[in-house]
Amino acid sequence: MTDEEIQIARCELYRKKSDSLILEREREKALNQWNDDKENDFIQKIKEISIQIESLFPYSKTAEDTK
Repeated sequence: MTDEEIQIARCELYRKKSDSLILEREREKALNQWNDDKENDFIQKIKEISIQIESLFPYSKTAEDTK
């Protein structure tokens, strides 16, 4: 895959895996039901998703070096 194809694949997977979490977070914030524990869980889940996506679709070494 080219780096452009990798970027597109990553974006699609981020949307697929994180959009529902982000929407849930925003809804609960609007209802004043969000708290620090939920925020910490949210951050952990987003980090896990990021690690998973980065391992599935790694950029070439030269692309990472230029970022």
